[in-house]
Amino acid sequence: MVLNQEQFDAFRMEIATFGNIPILSQYCGIGCVFCKVHTDSYLGHYPKIPMIDKEDLIKGFAFINPNVNYVRLGAGVLVAPHTDPFLHPQIYDFIKIASEYFPTKKITTVTTGAYIREDKLDFLNSIPNFGIDLSLITMQGKREAIIPRSERERTMTLLKYAPLNKCTLMFTGSIYDIQKDLELLYGLGVDKKVRQILVRRMEHTKTSQRQLKELSTQCIEHYEECITLIPQHYYKIFFLST
Repeated sequence: MVLNQEQFDAFRMEIATFGNIPILSQYCGIGCVFCKVHTDSYLGHYPKIPMIDKEDLIKGFAFINPNVNYVRLGAGVLVAPHTDPFLHPQIYDFIKIASEYFPTKKITTVTTGAYIREDKLDFLNSIPNFGIDLSLITMQGKREAIIPRSERERTMTLLKYAPLNKCTLMFTGSIYDIQKDLELLYGLGVDKKVRQILVRRMEHTKTSQRQLKELSTQCIEHYEECITLIPQHYYKIFFLST
């Protein structure tokens, strides 16, 4: 067991409250412009955790709500909000362990996909109750401005071949861009693989960096048009305010 008592208490709280099993707190380095980690002081109140081991993982299973039908491995809400689960060298083993421990629950990981190994896709596809919640954001021209570590080619491979549970887009203020993203997903048959395609709205605060404020302002100005127009042409679309 790697976690000390303070770290384990935070680990346990995250699982019991949000259903996330945080497996590390290492900064992901992807650099998403909308990430709140650097501006939200509240997140600093909770201890960071090192990379957990198998014993920590299995102990954490005890705090999963038996009434939920999912188990999320990776980033947390408070304990490890700024990481990516696929940075953990044992993530593939952890997914398999969780899938066997909870055979009736869906095992998921929320990720941009930047660190998923393409040579592990067959392995991930072999686990019937596992699916990736892919934070796609956008594949249009603004992608690199929003996600500096964009990994376009790897992301296209994931869209084609990875086991996907959900796919999340972020409305950047351009109706044209969101339509092109949806055309891409439907053209690849992603809509037939995922449970949901989510569209998030960008938001900012006074302390947000200028680039985020500009993107968020464009998004807010055109969001009503987006939520009115898009469902007329695409199904399986769910809109999130944050």
